[in-house]
Amino acid sequence: MAGLSAAHLFFVLGLWGCAGASSLVARAPVLKELATDLAAIGSSAVLPAPATEDPASAVVRIEAVGTFEDVWEGLPYSGTGSGSGFLISPDGEILTNAHIVLGASLLRVFVPGDSDGRGGRIIGIDECSDLALIKIDGANYPYLALAGGEPALQARVSALGYAHGRPRLATTRGRVVDVRAEGASGWAALGHTIQHSAQLHPGNSGGPLLADNSTVVGVNYSADEEGDAWAVPISVVTELLPLLRAGNTSAFVTGINGQAFTSLVSDVTGVFASSVASGSAADRAGVLPGDLVMKLERLSLAHDGTLKQYCDVLRSHAQSDVLSVQVYRRTQHVLLA
Repeated sequence: MAGLSAAHLFFVLGLWGCAGASSLVARAPVLKELATDLAAIGSSAVLPAPATEDPASAVVRIEAVGTFEDVWEGLPYSGTGSGSGFLISPDGEILTNAHIVLGASLLRVFVPGDSDGRGGRIIGIDECSDLALIKIDGANYPYLALAGGEPALQARVSALGYAHGRPRLATTRGRVVDVRAEGASGWAALGHTIQHSAQLHPGNSGGPLLADNSTVVGVNYSADEEGDAWAVPISVVTELLPLLRAGNTSAFVTGINGQAFTSLVSDVTGVFASSVASGSAADRAGVLPGDLVMKLERLSLAHDGTLKQYCDVLRSHAQSDVLSVQVYRRTQHVLLA
């Protein structure tokens, strides 16, 4: 099996005082000309619209259509997965979770008031941070502002999303429980996450976690049955956003939509590929949906039930590197390297 490879405007202030009043008078025509130029620029410039005051108008529902493998059933199925996302610019940029969109054949994005949906395309993706930037055509969309910092402990927050894939937006409220919660999980490996008590359901993934002033403090991505929920912190989002916009990432991207797997009857562990993006490094190496990636760069994976070891390897390599991979293909009961 092959390896994985994969017009400036300057404002000058206070320069004239040292030359005296006569110099200022002598330069009056120059100042008048500069003022005229600035006025002309100001009248023709198109400034971006401010962030919306109605957060619900900027939260979208995302349908990911494709063929996937279920980790427990062991059978491929064609279907539609559903998640949430939110607009972050008037020209159609949308933040969501990587696990919602990675490996899908097509994406349908439903903005509020739109029953037909529109095509979405992936601009950038970071598998290990579970973040993706997608885009839809169009302009003048309402969008959400990103907070300048992380929320305080016990701060009130709201989670918006399309629970269970239903077309009606749901809002739940809670408080920040931990600002530096554990970041390693079965489908991501972050340095830390924001834990909060705003209830999440399947379909809420990728939706925004909002502060009281309606700015985004996190991207929801996980919850448990006890009512605890977790979000990717805004500090991670703002750090990665320039890379995502450029189609880059902070780690090697395999193209595997994966989750940590630990056998219930043996000591087998690894990263299960529920889908593989066409043309990705994993696809070129021959990894198929349903494969279990047991070793990456000769390191065994997912012994702790998380993607930490897997992502540690990916973050240690550039996209131009070639990585060795060992997979178990259960459809053929063979180990491939």
